[in-house]
Amino acid sequence: MNEWQLQRALTERWHADGVSVSHERQFLVAWEVMTPSWRINDAGRYWSEPSIDFLVANADGVLTAIELKTSIRGLKPAWRVLCQVTHRAALLRRTFSRENLERAHGDAHSGSHGRVIGRSGELLGEAHRRFFGLEKPLVFDGEVVRRVVAATSFGPHFEQILDEFNALTPARLQGELEGRGFLKDSLSNREPRRLVQTAPVAGELRPPVTMLTVPRP
Repeated sequence: MNEWQLQRALTERWHADGVSVSHERQFLVAWEVMTPSWRINDAGRYWSEPSIDFLVANADGVLTAIELKTSIRGLKPAWRVLCQVTHRAALLRRTFSRENLERAHGDAHSGSHGRVIGRSGELLGEAHRRFFGLEKPLVFDGEVVRRVVAATSFGPHFEQILDEFNALTPARLQGELEGRGFLKDSLSNREPRRLVQTAPVAGELRPPVTMLTVPRP
């Protein structure tokens, strides 16, 4: 199963049942959300901006960006995906508006981009309220965008690398990545370079990135 097939299978499952992240149930808001436009990445239409694989929300309306890989093994892939999810979360936080979030949810769930059968125009607040059984819809603010790296399997040193990455401050980020050779001008270093160019602030490096092991469908 390749990454696209895994994304599709998980979208169908999470669309129906949600997903548990750090023992907390999450509602699937949208997938393949690009920034800064908040359009849905679609190979048949528009795909020219960085995108996040999944965007979910807990019962309190706190958003989480999930970057998915089939497997993550080795030091370099681990550091690069951590940079990738951090870059996407920072851009989502900076470009957040309720209108953008509503549009991304509506576009993704409409069925026009594949993966799921479209619903009849249900608004985000009502869909989220119904999913969690809340008394009334929430108002999303986007002040915090949490980060998760998901994969069917992780290398034996991923948790150590995760701890090292989570210990970084904005002041140390560039020096650490440069010292590890991740800022050299090459396509493989695109995500670390993007992250440094974004210049994340402290609020965009907290709370720490967490990991999620997903079963292979």
